[in-house]
Amino acid sequence: MSAALEGLRVVEIGDDSGAYAGRLYAGLGARVVRARLPDALVPRDWNIDPDPVVQDYLHRGKFEVPLPEQDAARAEAIAALVAESDVTLESGSPDVLAVVGLPSGDPVADRADLVRVRISPWGVEGDRAGDPATDLVSSAAGGFLALGGWPDRAPTRAFGDQSLRMASLYAAVGGLLAVRTRRQSGQGQEVRVSVQESVATALENALQFSDLEGVVRRRVGAGYQEAGTGVYACADGFVYVMVGRLSTAQGWSNLLAWFDEAGVDGAEMLRDPQWTDHEFRRTPDAQAAFRRIFEDFAAARTKADLYVEAQRRNIAVCPVNSPEDLLASEHLAARDFFVRGGNRRLVGAPYRLSATPWSLREPTGATP
Repeated sequence: MSAALEGLRVVEIGDDSGAYAGRLYAGLGARVVRARLPDALVPRDWNIDPDPVVQDYLHRGKFEVPLPEQDAARAEAIAALVAESDVTLESGSPDVLAVVGLPSGDPVADRADLVRVRISPWGVEGDRAGDPATDLVSSAAGGFLALGGWPDRAPTRAFGDQSLRMASLYAAVGGLLAVRTRRQSGQGQEVRVSVQESVATALENALQFSDLEGVVRRRVGAGYQEAGTGVYACADGFVYVMVGRLSTAQGWSNLLAWFDEAGVDGAEMLRDPQWTDHEFRRTPDAQAAFRRIFEDFAAARTKADLYVEAQRRNIAVCPVNSPEDLLASEHLAARDFFVRGGNRRLVGAPYRLSATPWSLREPTGATP
């Protein structure tokens, strides 16, 4: 059974902001070569998480070419790698790529068939094109931080360099579209990805709220937008419930029917017509009343109990999982989401392809 990208040659150049794109390509069978700078030349402000587990995951399945310390020799090595590749994954600001040895201009003017994917903090044009940025800066500039955390505190940065992973996903998809065109026409393309713009276009429904309703979404932390939407306690932790305006009227009705069957004390008050009024459900009194009723009901039920039964009843309830919960998840175990890689338990395939399956390959090694 052949891999989806078998025969595709990719060279990864720059910092780690595009490393996940290269990881996706490697998992689909592409031969990905990572051009690696000597540690002494890596600037401190690069987008590089030194955690060995993170590095193993991002670069597993790639070959590695150590670059020389001398500028001229490094530029020559980069040129040779580009000449042997179908796709370049170039990540970082112009200053970053200059350190690596990639010219700021077009290094492949004579390669009309090359697919060039360029991931940069702010894009390759505009007033900020040459500026550096970390995940924290990109997350803030893209609007991601505005939605994370409690409203009366500083924004909370999401774990795992999420802005870089968003940019890598856009880059991977854009690069594959260019590869498809190349196979049809023989012509390469340049794909430009801005980390900041990648974040700005991945903000759940914040853009739609602004466009359609003129509402700027704000972070709510563990608070409640209205009765029936938020995080509620249960027997072994918490569940997220969405049966308010952001859900459907059917979800609210189904939950009330469940309360009736379970004989939940006080639940009959939720059938009063005032509970159909969104503004009423937003009041502190309504939120407190719903919370008391639901948490009394949920106190004898686990996250798993609530989730499974809510699914059966078409009610939007999901567990708030800890890392330990994910490792013990029956669902993830059933689809072999976690796999063994050496002496580590690793995240496996992000998707299932029957004809061209994902492959977990050996860790980074020298190119043959």
